[in-house]
Amino acid sequence: MNTPRSFLFSPGNSRRKIEKGAVSAAHALVLDLEDGVALSAKPEARAVIRQAAQELDFGDKLCLVRLNGVKSALLNDDLAALAGAGLDGYILPKVESAAEIQQLHQLLNEAGEPDAIIYALLESALGVIHAPEIAAFPTLRGLMFGGEDFVASIKGKATAERSEILYARSALVTAARAYQLEAIDTIYIDYDDLEGLSREAKFARTLGFSGKFCIHPQQVELVNSGFQPSAAEIATAQAIVSAYEEHFKHGIGVFSFEGRMIDEAVVQQMRQLL
Repeated sequence: MNTPRSFLFSPGNSRRKIEKGAVSAAHALVLDLEDGVALSAKPEARAVIRQAAQELDFGDKLCLVRLNGVKSALLNDDLAALAGAGLDGYILPKVESAAEIQQLHQLLNEAGEPDAIIYALLESALGVIHAPEIAAFPTLRGLMFGGEDFVASIKGKATAERSEILYARSALVTAARAYQLEAIDTIYIDYDDLEGLSREAKFARTLGFSGKFCIHPQQVELVNSGFQPSAAEIATAQAIVSAYEEHFKHGIGVFSFEGRMIDEAVVQQMRQLL
């Protein structure tokens, strides 16, 4: 899976939930050392994650760890416990500057993991404002959005429509795509509202996100399908590309297709979909 769509969280101190995640349809499993684990349980969680990483078969899914942030004073302990465990990479939370990614990158070099995947999780107003400089860091794989923390940081109010995070989502996607990075959308906290999740995943795709966090295994399939073009979309895209190529042979760069004006920009979107 070159571009994972579903990122399923599993608390790092629960071997049972990690095992369930390992056999799920998620494209990436996020073993959590941060908010999902109480401070007193973090040493145990590090040991559980290390053992699980060495013993379990995760198939072709990415196995990532959400570390504790740079400002937490726990990051060094996290990496000391996990280095060499065979993890694919790490998510650094609450990122607000490129310097934080640089610090993690240096620590990974010192730990003998210079090629580990790094995702930056942006969860505050400052993080979103600095998204372009964070995205420019050369070894970063993607930007991730933490919507709930972001709303708290702007002293906003969560709504069903999620309009309060639209600007931040768009800003994060724009920064990520400007540097050819993945862009991962925030969690959908009502895990029993599968219809709402389906709508949100499809909407996130229209904004340019490449994937989305999941907090429950039942969300995974809907997220996967939400970021997958439908058969009708594929058929339309193929027809438009074919029509464009035929018109192009005759020196026509702009034409009408089923009531739509088609030019090279539209065709580029269709080719990306395919």
